[in-house]
Amino acid sequence: MRFPAQLIFRALFLLLSVGACRQPDGGSVPEPGSSAVVAQVDAAPGPAIVFTCIAADAEEFSFTTRSRADSVDVWLPPRFVRPFVTLPVATSDADAVVYEGGGVSVRIAGTEAMLEVDGDQYVGCVEDRRRSIWADARLRGVTVRAVGNEPGWQIEITDGGQIHFLFDYGQREALVPTPEPVVNAAARVTVYHAVTSDYDLLVEIEVLACTDSMSGEEFSRTVTVEFEGRVFYGCGR
Repeated sequence: MRFPAQLIFRALFLLLSVGACRQPDGGSVPEPGSSAVVAQVDAAPGPAIVFTCIAADAEEFSFTTRSRADSVDVWLPPRFVRPFVTLPVATSDADAVVYEGGGVSVRIAGTEAMLEVDGDQYVGCVEDRRRSIWADARLRGVTVRAVGNEPGWQIEITDGGQIHFLFDYGQREALVPTPEPVVNAAARVTVYHAVTSDYDLLVEIEVLACTDSMSGEEFSRTVTVEFEGRVFYGCGR
């Protein structure tokens, strides 16, 4: 059975873009540029993964991991004393990897994990794909991320770096240096206008509540992108 190419592109794009729909818990992921991030930038880490767990008191919490060749970075929520630890590999096999150190242990097996902190064990933790993509963007230094629909698009802005605009369900993209933003504090609007020999890209970010037209997810910013005579409307944070 054959599927139309547009449906395939759309499905792949939606899988990549869902991460912007929810921000991780406060304290789970540090702000870009913090010491926890800067100290690790040279080790070529893998993507961030957010695991959601249920504690014995029925409270839901999450923690974030970012694996390396011989260790894992772990960001723990406020319920634990340690906000950030790096754990070395203790054991590894085809099914799972166990990291241990300083009273903290993490066992990762695909999309599931087990966390142990000071003797308290939390089993059945599962990957939250939406939040993982968002957490990974923040750890890569992305300061603004937004998504829109019909046609599907997403944009990531890194101050002092680049703007990456992916649109038409991921079939097309534009990559430009991030210009100095123009901020209108009174109107609560920030504009990035990047002009290169190849592209003219304008991004307007307004501090205005926005609801995703497909998922119903709420965002803190309304984002408009103008590119190649087209206007894209969406939400971000």
